[in-house]
Amino acid sequence: MVNLPRLLNGVLSAIVAEHDGMKVIGEADARDAVAEARDCDANVVVIGTEEGKTDAVCAMMRKAMPELRIVAIGREGRRATVYEPGDAPREANEVSAEVLVEMLRGAPR
Repeated sequence: MVNLPRLLNGVLSAIVAEHDGMKVIGEADARDAVAEARDCDANVVVIGTEEGKTDAVCAMMRKAMPELRIVAIGREGRRATVYEPGDAPREANEVSAEVLVEMLRGAPR
């Protein structure tokens, strides 16, 4: 997880912990996100969106690790965008626990 407020990080970690086959394996600052994702052999990264910074972080990660799924969650926890390898970004305007899990798992649309 990258750049998430502590409370949102805790909520997301709790949601992930309730699902088999999923686990949070680390936290990173945006500048260390690519190295941490590689070190952890992550297949999905959750990024807390920040005005004017999220696009740059996503672009950097997509360039360095094109096979990686990225879920960018608004810092208020209401909106999210999933970036799938080879697909256009997909947005959700209401993020429930079920929607988050689908985004993390890469469920079919």
